[in-house]
Amino acid sequence: MRTVIKAAASYRGMVGFVVNILQRLIVKQAWKQPRVWEGFIKCCKSTAPQSYAVVLQLPTAQLTSFLESAPELRDPLLLHVENFSRSQRAHVQASTMAVLYSEDELAAAKRLQEMTDKDKDKDREDSRESPSASAEEEDAAPPGE
Repeated sequence: MRTVIKAAASYRGMVGFVVNILQRLIVKQAWKQPRVWEGFIKCCKSTAPQSYAVVLQLPTAQLTSFLESAPELRDPLLLHVENFSRSQRAHVQASTMAVLYSEDELAAAKRLQEMTDKDKDKDREDSRESPSASAEEEDAAPPGE
């Protein structure tokens, strides 16, 4: 891991290669070896934001451990996920979202999403009703005005 960290620090053009190595370390369960896990976390820090996709693939327990070791990455990672399209966000596990948000933030985010969806539905209904509503107003207006 030391070589990978040095390479990422010295040659920014190798970030894609380093992120590929991080991806492979998830498959090999790097968290089972404490020194490798420390290096994984350091490497993710140094290659952020390119490493966010890799971090999101961690199992829930390891993501929690990762964010305890690197709390400064929680907000940028959360912002990264929030910038996903709806279809991209659908591929992020609910348990991952629960780890990224605290329980209060998760409930607030769900309420916000529901309110946004309701507003969109209301806007759609209003746009469908608006031509007929303006015709009714014209009929109700007294002549000569």
